[in-house]
Amino acid sequence: MSGGFVHLHTHSHFSLLDGAASPEALVRRAAQLGMPALALTDHDAMFGAVRFYRAAREAGVHPVIGLELTVGPGAHHVTLLAENNPAPPALSPCPPPPMRPPPSGGPPPAGGRPAAPGRPVPLELLWEAGDGLIVLSGCRRGIIPALLRAGRRDDARREAVRFLERFGPERFFIELQDHGLPGQAELNRALAELADELGLGVVATNNVHYAARGDAEAHDALLALGAGARLDDPDRLRFGSAEFYMKSPGEMQRLFRERPDALENTVRIAQRCRVELELGRVRLPKFRPAGAEGGSRGAGPEASASAGPGGGTGPGAADRILAERAWAGARSRFGGRIPAAAEERLRHELDVIAGMGMADYFLLVADIVQRARELGIPVGPGRGSAAGSLVAYSLHITDVDPLQYGLVFERFLNPQRLQMPDIDVDVCDTRRDELLREVRERYGRERVAHIAAFGTLAARAALRDMGRVLDVPAATVDRAARMVPAEPGMTLAEAQRRFPALQRLRAENERTERWFRLAEAVEGTPRHLSVHAAGIVIGDGPLAGRLPLVAAEDGAVVTQYPMEDVEALGFLKMDILGLRTLTVVDQAKKLAAAAGRAVPDPLPLDDEAVYAALNRFGTEGVFQLETPMFQRLAERLRPDRFSDLVALVALGRPGPGERVDDFIRRRHGRQRVVYHHPLLEPILEETYGVIVYQEQVMRIAVDVAGYSPAEADLFRRAISAKSAEALQSQRERFVAGAEANGVPAGVAGRIFDELAAFAGYGFNKSHSVAYALLSYETAYLRTHYPAEFFAALMSSWKHNPQRLARYAAAARRMGVRVLPPDVNTSPAGFGVVDGAVAFGLEGVRHVGRAAAEAIVAARADGPFRSFADLVRRLPGGIARRRLFESLIEAGACDSLGESREAMLRAAAGQGGPPGAGAVGQTSLFQGIRARSDSSDTIESAAPLVIDAGAEAAAHFPALKRLLAAYPGPVPVVLRVDTGDALRWVKETGRGGARPRELMQNPTEEVGGARLGRVRPRGGRRRRASGSGTAAPAPARRAGPQSGPAYEG
Repeated sequence: MSGGFVHLHTHSHFSLLDGAASPEALVRRAAQLGMPALALTDHDAMFGAVRFYRAAREAGVHPVIGLELTVGPGAHHVTLLAENNPAPPALSPCPPPPMRPPPSGGPPPAGGRPAAPGRPVPLELLWEAGDGLIVLSGCRRGIIPALLRAGRRDDARREAVRFLERFGPERFFIELQDHGLPGQAELNRALAELADELGLGVVATNNVHYAARGDAEAHDALLALGAGARLDDPDRLRFGSAEFYMKSPGEMQRLFRERPDALENTVRIAQRCRVELELGRVRLPKFRPAGAEGGSRGAGPEASASAGPGGGTGPGAADRILAERAWAGARSRFGGRIPAAAEERLRHELDVIAGMGMADYFLLVADIVQRARELGIPVGPGRGSAAGSLVAYSLHITDVDPLQYGLVFERFLNPQRLQMPDIDVDVCDTRRDELLREVRERYGRERVAHIAAFGTLAARAALRDMGRVLDVPAATVDRAARMVPAEPGMTLAEAQRRFPALQRLRAENERTERWFRLAEAVEGTPRHLSVHAAGIVIGDGPLAGRLPLVAAEDGAVVTQYPMEDVEALGFLKMDILGLRTLTVVDQAKKLAAAAGRAVPDPLPLDDEAVYAALNRFGTEGVFQLETPMFQRLAERLRPDRFSDLVALVALGRPGPGERVDDFIRRRHGRQRVVYHHPLLEPILEETYGVIVYQEQVMRIAVDVAGYSPAEADLFRRAISAKSAEALQSQRERFVAGAEANGVPAGVAGRIFDELAAFAGYGFNKSHSVAYALLSYETAYLRTHYPAEFFAALMSSWKHNPQRLARYAAAARRMGVRVLPPDVNTSPAGFGVVDGAVAFGLEGVRHVGRAAAEAIVAARADGPFRSFADLVRRLPGGIARRRLFESLIEAGACDSLGESREAMLRAAAGQGGPPGAGAVGQTSLFQGIRARSDSSDTIESAAPLVIDAGAEAAAHFPALKRLLAAYPGPVPVVLRVDTGDALRWVKETGRGGARPRELMQNPTEEVGGARLGRVRPRGGRRRRASGSGTAAPAPARRAGPQSGPAYEG
C-alpha cells in the first residue's frame, strides 16, 4: 500500500444527523484524492459498514472497518478499528444502548442524535472485547484529551497507561487533530508529549464529517436539526470551523509537518486492518425434523450441516425431508392423484431447490407458516413471486396453484441467478408480534433478530426540516411541501422540473434559495433508526459476534445492518408482514359463524353476485382496489371473472397509459385483438394481446426465441434495466432464436421492441393472483355478509374518522344500517345487531377498549336508567369527566332520557380534565345530536349527510371539534331545521346557540378547511311570483365537495 496518508476517523451520514455524506460519497472522494485506503468510524454503530465495504472494493480503495464508541462514565469517545476477521465480533460486543425513535412527525429530541446514542458503554466492556482491535485515543471528547483540556495531566497519564497496559503499544495510539479550533494546538502538543513519554505512537486524523469543505453548511443544518434548534441559535451545538472535511494527503502533510510519523502511522495501521466480509456466502440454518435431539416442538435450526444420525440433519437429509413433504402435500392438494403436469413440475422444482442448497429454507418457512396456523393466526394466500412455486403450494406456504394460473417457477427461483429466494408471508396484523415471539422461542432468541431500517429525509421531509431549522414561515413550508408529489423516489430536482411554482418560490429571495439548497443537500440522508416493518433474520448460530446488534426499547434485538446488507452477507431473511385485511376477514368470518352463517371454504371464484356488486357499489373496502385510481379503473374495466381481478391488480400500476386503454377496449370488444405471430396467442390470449405480466415476457422468450426458463428470467431482467448495450445484445439473441423457430426476422424484431417497451412495466403475475384471491375474498364477504364485513372493517379502522365515514357510507349504499353508539345497546367493539352494524363504544373518542368493556359489564345487571345510574355503576377508575363528555357529545347517552346539557353539567362534577377542545376524534357521531323523531340509523352517504335536530345548533363547537380532528377536508353535510333551532333557543334560553350566525356567516374555518355557506334545509328561499310568501327552492343535492359544507 503506497501513499502518504489515510483517513482513519471518518463519519458517514450513518452517524445520524451528525454526518453529511453517504459511505459511497466518502469512498469516491478518497479515490479522487488518490488515497490507498479509508476507514469508516460512525458513531456507536456499524450501520453503513457493508455499503462502505462494497463501495471501497469496487473503487479500488482498501476498506478499514471501525466505529467511534461512546464510553462511560462521562460519555467520552474512543476510535476503534477492526484489525482482522471477523470484524463484527471485534466490535459488536460493544453495541450502542437502546435506540430512541424520534417523536412522530416532529424533530428529534433536543440535545443529540435520535437513535444510536444514549447511555455510554461501560469502559470495562471495551477491556473485555478488545482483542482484534486497534484503538485510537479519540477526538477532543476522548478520555485523555478531555483530561488534558481540564488541566489534569496526571489523570490523563494514568488513563493512557491503562489503555497501554490493555492493548499494548502496537494497538493503542494517541490521536492528533487540527481544525484550527481555539486551544487545539496546545492540546496537540500535550498529547504528543504524553505519547513520547510513554512510548506510544501518534496518529493524525481529521474527524471527517462531510466530504468537501462546501458541505459544511449542510452538516451544520443537520446538527441543528438533531438538536431541535434553529440554525441561528447561538446556544446550540456547533463544530466551530469548516475544516471537518476529507482533506487531501497534501493538506494533512502541511498541518502535521512537524510530526511526519503521525502521517506514516496511518498507512501502517491501514495495512494491518485486513477485514474480509464474506459477501454472497449462504448461511442457512439447518432444519431439524420432529423428534430430532434438541428440537423444540418439532423443529428448529442447527448450526452444523451434518449433525450426524442422531440429529437427523446429515448431508442430503433436508432434501429428502422436503421431497417427502412436498409429494405428500401435492397428493393432498390434488385430491390423492397428482396430475402428470404437476408431477413433472414438482420434480423440476425439487431438483432446482436441491441443487441450490435451499431445502432447509423451504422447510423453515413451511414450519413457521404451519405454526401460525396451529395458533389460529390467519395467514395470507401468498405474496410475491413465491406464489409461482408448486413446492410452496404443496407445503401449504401459499394457496395458489401455479399450474392453474400459468405461473413460472424461475421468476421466483432461478438456478442461473445466485440469489437467495424470497418467500414473504402475510399474517393477521394484530397477532404478528405473537408469531414473532413464537419464532424467537422456537428457533432460539440468540439466533433471531429484527432488521434495522432508516427513516430518511425524502424530498418533502427535507423541505420541512430545513424550513424548520431556517425558521421559514410554516405556511410557506407547508405550501412548498404540498407541491412535491407523494410518489416513491420523488426528488426535489424532479419536483421543481415538473412544477414551475416551486422554482418561483425558490427564487423569491436569498433565504428561500438557501432553504432549497440545504434541502437538496440533505435529501436522502438517514434521519432516524427504526425497525423494519416485516423483516427478521434467523441465523445458523448465535448472531451476537457475527452481526452487529442493537437493543430496541422493548427488548427486541435488532441488526445494525439494514435488510439488503443482511442478505448480502448470506443470512436468512424473512418478511413476515402484518396485513390488516387478514384481520378484517378473520373477524368477519367469526361474526358470521356466531350468527350461524358459516362462510364456505374454498370460495367459488365465479360467483356472479360478487362481480355484480363490485360493478354496482364500487370497490370500497375491497382489498387492493379501494384507492381512487383502482376505483376508476374498476369502473372502466367492469370485472366479471377472476382473471379480470388478477389483471386489475396488475394494471393499477405506473406505466404506459395506452397499455391499460388497449386492454379495456379489447376486453369490451371495442378494439380488435391482434397478435404479431400465432405463437403469441396462447400466451397473451388472457390479456387480449396486451403484455401485462412479467411471466408473459418470460414465456414469449421461451416459446418464441427458444430461451430456457432460467435464461428467460435473465432476459426479462436485462430488458427491464433499459441498458442500451444489454438491449442490443438481447435483441440479437432473441431475433436469432426466433428465426430458428420459424419466426421471420422482421416479426421477431417487432415482438422484441414491444417486449422492451413494456417489460419495465410488467407486473409479477404470481403476486397479482395471490392478492386477487384476497381481493375476491373481501368482495365476497362484502356481498354475502355485508353487516359482518363492515363491522369488522370499521372495527379495524376505529381510530380513523375518515375511513369510518367512508365505510359507513358504503354500508348504507349496500342497504346496511349503521346504528349510532348507545350505552344501553352498543357492544364494546363493532358488531352486528339484527343485521345492522352496531357502532362500538370503543369507537367514541376517549373511551377505549377498557372503558367500553366496563360499560358493557356494568349494564349486565340491566340497562342504565339515568345518567346518574351510569355514573354510579361504573368503576371509579373508569368514571372520569372526559369519558362522560365524549359519550354525551357522541349521542351515546341520549337513550337515558335526559337533555345533553343537563348530562354535561353533571359530568362536569366528575374528576379529570374537561374534554372540550381535545383532539383525537374517532367517532362519526361526535358532536351530533340525533332528532327525537329520527330513526336509529345514521343516514350516511358520500358525502356524509346527517339530519340533526334543533339542539345541534347549540353544539356547533362540538361539531367543529369533530371536524378539526380530521387530517384534511371531509365532505360532511349537517342539515338542521333553522326554525326548530330558533324555537329551541327561545324555549331553553340558550343564547349561545348562534342559529342566525349559522345561517348568515358565509364561511367557517374548521381544522384548516374552509366551509361552505350555511343555509336552511331546503336551500335558498325565493319569493314566489305575485305573492309575498316564500316558496322553498328544490332541495340542493349534496354532491362531492372539496371540504365540509353545512346546510343550516
